[in-house]
Amino acid sequence: MEYQGTKAIIQRAKAVDDPSLDSLAKSILERSYREPGDVVGLMHTDSQDTKQKASAVALKLGNLVLPMLLDSLPVGKPNDLIWELQQALTLQNASRAKITKILLDLLKDQRELEPDNPFASAEDRAPVRRVCDEAYLLLRRLQVVNETDNQLYLNENAFMKMSMPERDAEIKRWQGERTWIPLYEQEAKAR
Repeated sequence: MEYQGTKAIIQRAKAVDDPSLDSLAKSILERSYREPGDVVGLMHTDSQDTKQKASAVALKLGNLVLPMLLDSLPVGKPNDLIWELQQALTLQNASRAKITKILLDLLKDQRELEPDNPFASAEDRAPVRRVCDEAYLLLRRLQVVNETDNQLYLNENAFMKMSMPERDAEIKRWQGERTWIPLYEQEAKAR
């Protein structure tokens, strides 16, 4: 079979459910996981020298090694288990910090997003969504870990029912206080 590059396969695909895209993703994952997986495997050897060198390489790989690290934690070796979990948490926290910084910057961006269905009738059309609105909602998802899926939905829905000036005020309130409040409860009180 003739080799086809990633770009060519994606461009030739007929739709998002084209089987060639599934094959491409599988191939990329296999190639991407192979060497980091080997590094993590070497971290679990009995040779202290090999383990230390593999650990040094793993740290340099960053998030690329995270799935393999979590999939093969050395539960039988408590010291190694805790060290690897510490590294995994450090990687995850670094990603969260980057995402948070980007979202905080986007709270200032008032550009409107394209409507989901521009052909919907006026009464069926969803409220105008702006970059800052989505950034606020994504920050809430990232930072509020004790909300149920239903509470998350209710809070997002309550926020998007607000007028743009009300949303702006809520974003400004959050930026000042850095506390998340149950918006759906406030919405219910306002009725």
